[in-house]
Amino acid sequence: MKLRYVVSVASVLGAILSFHLQQEAKANVADDLNTNYNKVIDNCGSENSPGYLCSGNIVRYANATTNYHAWDPSPKSIERGGVSFIYLRKDVNYSKQVNTTGGQTTGMIFYPPEQKPQTKSNVETSCIFPIDGWSDTRPDGGCGVSTAYPKTSQRCQEQNIYTAEEWHQHFTNNDVSGYGIFEHQCAFDVSNCGHNTADAFIQSIKAHNMVYDTSSAYPQYGSNEVVVKTPATSANGQTTNPEVLPLQAFFYIDTTGLTEAQKYQQDYYNITGQFVPVVYMNTTNFDNISFKYQAADQVVLKSAN
Repeated sequence: MKLRYVVSVASVLGAILSFHLQQEAKANVADDLNTNYNKVIDNCGSENSPGYLCSGNIVRYANATTNYHAWDPSPKSIERGGVSFIYLRKDVNYSKQVNTTGGQTTGMIFYPPEQKPQTKSNVETSCIFPIDGWSDTRPDGGCGVSTAYPKTSQRCQEQNIYTAEEWHQHFTNNDVSGYGIFEHQCAFDVSNCGHNTADAFIQSIKAHNMVYDTSSAYPQYGSNEVVVKTPATSANGQTTNPEVLPLQAFFYIDTTGLTEAQKYQQDYYNITGQFVPVVYMNTTNFDNISFKYQAADQVVLKSAN
């Protein structure tokens, strides 16, 4: 009996030590995010290894309700089979990009696929729109033909559009006006089955920068849009295996967002038993976004001490 008691205590102490070591390692997350943000590269080793695989930050603004967790896809994302993220990197013009028109000041960041832990699932990216693609109006995972412009909204490569200049000429077609330009635009295919996807991804960044300079007429739709495949969900719309999501951090940009990000962190820990750090995303200078980790922001850390 005494031996079993000792083993039990040792197991508990081991679990506590393991948890705190995990938290200590996660405290380096801001360094990793800043490094990736400033890592401007053309590819991750080959013409079919686009830069998002090993550089930049894959970001999604989010919120939660009593029915859905912050990391769950929206009903529309489930319906179309795609979830929209923003790609942040130093070479992308964000002078008018990162915005909170939906009221969100917090969200989550996914690992670049080549940097994720082995226990996490892959980010299966389908396409990237240089600006907001209004993907809710599109089938094929949010990358396909919009209902309003069926002849001109196919993926770029399907229309023999391969460069930023060609994309921009298509985007500014005089036959399309107002907000129709978003539905009319094409997305660059950067999926695993695509060809020369590294260049396609670079062209999408260049195309974004061509449109969203300081004189942009559409600042409220200034973000690019990276569409990834929707994770498996249950009948009630919740993520089936949240513990394998490649979550690198929850982020916030103001004090209201901090409270929400802390709720996400606690909720994720309650569901999965895993600690995902909360980081501050400083968007004061859109041309030089930075990240900061603070122990005081971590509610799971406080509750474990």
